[in-house]
Amino acid sequence: MLTIIRVFLLAAFAVLAANTVQAQCTTPFFNPLKTNLNGTKGGLDCSPGGAGSVGPTGATGPSGAAGATGTAGTNGTNGSAGAAGATGATGPAGSTGAVGATGATGPAPSGTGIVAVTSGTPGLATAANIVSVFSTCSGTQYLGADGTCHNAVTVNQNLRDITFSFDGGGVAITSPATRCREVSFAGTIQGAYIESDVSGNIVFDVLTLAHSSYTGMASVVTSITASAKPTLSSAAGYTDETLTGWTTALTAKSSVCAAISGAGTLTWATLTLKVAAN
Repeated sequence: MLTIIRVFLLAAFAVLAANTVQAQCTTPFFNPLKTNLNGTKGGLDCSPGGAGSVGPTGATGPSGAAGATGTAGTNGTNGSAGAAGATGATGPAGSTGAVGATGATGPAPSGTGIVAVTSGTPGLATAANIVSVFSTCSGTQYLGADGTCHNAVTVNQNLRDITFSFDGGGVAITSPATRCREVSFAGTIQGAYIESDVSGNIVFDVLTLAHSSYTGMASVVTSITASAKPTLSSAAGYTDETLTGWTTALTAKSSVCAAISGAGTLTWATLTLKVAAN
C-alpha cells in the first residue's frame, strides 16, 4: 500500500515539475540527461531564452592604481619679446678721474721783452699790445698782476697806528713799566704822539726786537729813539714828526715795546706811533 502511495506521489511531482517547466519556458524540450526529483533520467527542460533587458548599473568599483607617467612633450615655440620697460633713474656721478699728463712746452719766443699770446701762440708783445692792456685803466688806477685795474693807494690809506697805554686805575702810574706788541707788517715810523689825563711829566723809550727772539720784556733792549725820546714836561700832549736820530724802518713780525719812566702824578698816558705800512 505504501509503495503504491510513493509511486503515486512521485508521478505527481513529475507532472508538477513538467507543468512548472512548461509554465516557465517558452520552448520546452525533452532532455534525456536531466535528473528528475524521483531520481529517474529524462524529462522536459527549458531551452535557452533570448537576452533579458539590461539591469541597473552596479556601484562603481574602487579606482585602479595610477599608470606610469608619460614622456614629456616637446617645448612650445618662444613667445614674442615684451615691450621695453621704463628707463631707470640716473645713478650717482662717478669720482673725478686722474689729472692728465702736462702737455709739452711750446717753443719760447726769441728775443727780450714782454710776451704776448695771440691766437694761442706766444710771441714778443708789440707797442700796440702793451698800450691796449693799460688803456683799460684810467686816472690813478694801475694794472695789477691779476690783469685788472686797481685804484692807487693814497698816503693816508696805508697809515697805521701802534698804541701803548699805561693806566694807574685812578692813581698815579707806577714807573718804570713796559708794554710790548707784535707788529705783523713792515713800514716806516713817521711820528710819535703822547696824550695824558692831566698836565705832567713822563718819558717814553721805544725798543724793538724780532718777534721770534722775544722771551719777555727783559729781552727787548735795543732802543730806536737815540736821544730824542718822546717826553711830556709839564704838558698833557706831545708830537714829534721829525724823529731826529730814530731808526724809523720797521721790520715785519717785530716785537715793539714802549718803556716809561718819571711818570710823576699822571694816572694814565698813551704813546702812539704812526707807521706808513709798506
